[in-house]
Amino acid sequence: MSLTISVAHSNHDGSPAGIVVGTLTCSPDGGIHRDPEGACAELVGAGGDFAAADHESDVACPMHFAPVTVRATGWYGSELVRYSHTYGNSCVFGSTGSAVWRV
Repeated sequence: MSLTISVAHSNHDGSPAGIVVGTLTCSPDGGIHRDPEGACAELVGAGGDFAAADHESDVACPMHFAPVTVRATGWYGSELVRYSHTYGNSCVFGSTGSAVWRV
């Protein structure tokens, strides 16, 4: 597996607030990533399904919109990956997002 991972934060008005880009490789685990072992374990455990790698949380997040958009592009085995998902704000992202996005 070889992926480019990006996490883009936005302000309340939707304007860009910053982006972080990294890489993730598995078998062997590595890349420009804060937790490649955890990310690979979660993604492989979810069968390569990025949405399934997220987790439930009972954290109460504020109801304000400041979107965080995550993207993954590259290869998972022989499958081409082009995944994108937007969380409502950084609290929702931080409490439910997979280790995959910890770049």
